[in-house]
Amino acid sequence: MRSVSLAALIAAVAAAACGDGAVAVVGTLAIDPPALALPAGGDGAVTVRLSDQGTPLALPGPVTWTVRDPRVAAVTGDEGGGAVIHGLAQGSTVITASLGDVAAVSALTVTPPLLLALTVTPPELTVASGTCAHFDAVGRFGDGATVALDGGDVGWGISGQGFSEDGRGGFCPFGVRGSFTVFAGYRDQLARATLIVTPAALTDLTLFAPTIAVAGGDRFASAIATFADGAGADVTGDAAWSSSDPAVLTVDAGRIHV
Repeated sequence: MRSVSLAALIAAVAAAACGDGAVAVVGTLAIDPPALALPAGGDGAVTVRLSDQGTPLALPGPVTWTVRDPRVAAVTGDEGGGAVIHGLAQGSTVITASLGDVAAVSALTVTPPLLLALTVTPPELTVASGTCAHFDAVGRFGDGATVALDGGDVGWGISGQGFSEDGRGGFCPFGVRGSFTVFAGYRDQLARATLIVTPAALTDLTLFAPTIAVAGGDRFASAIATFADGAGADVTGDAAWSSSDPAVLTVDAGRIHV
């Protein structure tokens, strides 16, 4: 009878027990960390440890990594027993590491993608007083998406008074003019735009002038403008004045000279 060595016999028994090509594993697998959270578009690292009653053991073969829901995340393993988890979409799933007939699991939570940048469009807008302006907030996220945000989810503000606001990026100026800064806040980002308000259209001009003038003396007149937004303004110094008979009287900036 041909003799068989003890080592060969043990190897044959192990192979038969584990199946052709399988790795014999003694011990317990664990994934570190046992739970992981990362944003969509972001990456996280995990490693697998093999131990027997608390004693660390070397991995006898390559680790196979899988993700239960591939819509939520993707996993890429390396030769050293580690893996990189890439978040794809918000949700929860489980990562599994397998070595032979031994496996370990790790809970994975993918949170909304990080906000990388916030902008306000248009960056500059000019409207007449009494005409409403509207701005949009646009976010650029860590998963590569650029999204026009819901205006109601954004915090809005403006650097002036005399505006009515709809809380969604709309600003309606009344009786104001000048340059103002519009603010938009979302998560931890703040963005700005410029709103320039010009005078509303002139709808009426009223002249207030004395009915009697004395030769050699001066009288004063004034001009009051009414605009489309309902605002009124003294435009005496801005109005163009003239007399139908300069030989009788002259007028300049509301000053009447006879």
